[in-house]
Amino acid sequence: MAHHPTLPRVAVVTPSPSSQAGSSLIEILIATAIFSIAIVTFIALQSKSMQLSTESYSKTQAAIVVDGIMGRLQAQANSAVTGTTTFVTVGQLKNAYTGQNWSSTITYTAGGSGDCDSGGCSLNQMVTYNSSQVQTLVRSSLPNGQIRMYDCFPTNPNYGFCVAIAWQEKDVAECDGTETVTGGVAELEDKCYIQYIGL
Repeated sequence: MAHHPTLPRVAVVTPSPSSQAGSSLIEILIATAIFSIAIVTFIALQSKSMQLSTESYSKTQAAIVVDGIMGRLQAQANSAVTGTTTFVTVGQLKNAYTGQNWSSTITYTAGGSGDCDSGGCSLNQMVTYNSSQVQTLVRSSLPNGQIRMYDCFPTNPNYGFCVAIAWQEKDVAECDGTETVTGGVAELEDKCYIQYIGL
């Protein structure tokens, strides 16, 4: 009979149920932590995405308002003042619009011609009417919308002026952009839109 060597006996250690439960609990805690981090990151990205979308919408609204202002001003600059043969100059428009009190509500009291869209208004009446219309539009289309028109080139009366629109918690007085508004390029600050109006 052949002799077969006997293999050494290996002790098989079976983990106790309590140690298996402990490692399962740690795995669950790690998985929960990873899942929680992923959810928090996703919520933060969604919030940032919504914020950027709202900001983009507000800047678009501000650009639309400024485009409307430019159309009105071009029409004014190319028309004669009622009752005269004198055309409106850039300096007259600049002084009239930047001279408005933009920090308070601008109201237009209709004269004999009504709303000035049909003509028959003086320069000051037209400026007050347009300013009132634009201010109302900004306030209704943007959250806490504010507008002002200011002289961004005070040393040159033949240059146009700037329109600043702010919304939410931004104060329109903080939207000056005098360093970066050049050549008619709009400055896009946070919660602020500035455009040079050249006539």
